[in-house]
Amino acid sequence: MDFLKLPVVYTADAKVKKVHALQPADKGMDLPAMTRAPFKAKTRRVPNFTPGAITTNELCNLSCVMCHFNGPQAVKKAKLLDPVLVRKAMDDYPAGAHIYIASTGDIFLDPNAIDHIKYALSRGLKPQVLSHGQFYTPKLLDELLTIGLRAFRISCDAIDAVHYERIRRGGKFQVILDAIAYLNSRRAEFPDMEVEIGCTLFRTTFHMQPEFEAFWKTHGVDRIHFNAEYFDTFRYRNLLAKPRKRVDCDIQTYVLPSGKIAPCCAMIVYAHDNNVDWLPDIRTHTLKQAYDELCDLYDDANSPLAKICADCDWWIFFDRDPNGNSPYFRTAFLR
Repeated sequence: MDFLKLPVVYTADAKVKKVHALQPADKGMDLPAMTRAPFKAKTRRVPNFTPGAITTNELCNLSCVMCHFNGPQAVKKAKLLDPVLVRKAMDDYPAGAHIYIASTGDIFLDPNAIDHIKYALSRGLKPQVLSHGQFYTPKLLDELLTIGLRAFRISCDAIDAVHYERIRRGGKFQVILDAIAYLNSRRAEFPDMEVEIGCTLFRTTFHMQPEFEAFWKTHGVDRIHFNAEYFDTFRYRNLLAKPRKRVDCDIQTYVLPSGKIAPCCAMIVYAHDNNVDWLPDIRTHTLKQAYDELCDLYDDANSPLAKICADCDWWIFFDRDPNGNSPYFRTAFLR
């Protein structure tokens, strides 16, 4: 489920603007009612649209409690995107662009993961790899650093072994600590390295954000990204701020393990259990063609996409302040 930690890309020299923060979330707020209020969707079409992640597989060795794809109640699938199609998608990214290489399982269970990262780098792209970190041995980290990877984001939702291992079933908290310590030991050789934590907040951990920040700062992490928890496909809880008003979603292009191209993270979740034959496909579309088609679907109130969007709370991704924070997402800079 690590693709959900995607909305904002930061570089090592990113500066935080001083702005008025979003208001704290109101526990009595009815987010679905805000979603269902009258609203006419209109895509903010841009010539240089932002591609989403390439999610190459649905395989995972963990069974995280909140995961729609490999959690305890999930219908597990084993789709793997053909490497030829991964390259086709990467060829549509402009040189110098950030590219998320992720998975709805874990990217390092894709046998082609290293080749995908190498190809992205050979194209002049800036890959950011999202992983639960359980495969991060010194040997693998050395290989990734040697080929040119510099951005590591590890999904971790607790700061002690007991709670981590209750959430990320099958994982070991110490593996993450060891991986971060090893990466920090290589910073002198790779000063442009970025190490991040992606943290899903639960009712029992929401109040612990200052503790999480302090803990990861002492462990040399560059930044931590907090995100609210989604459930029941289209709903959210534990919001980081109060939504201000319904806003349009930014259409992106997420290439799925099936080859279909989704416009957003919500549709990645929906596509796991539902027929989405009407979505564009990387076999037949460029990312630009897919973007245009997805924009048309979003704007057409009678399309299958628009009917889903009408009852979907994931628009809170895009109710952002100038720092990129939203009711869904907040970044804390630690270094």
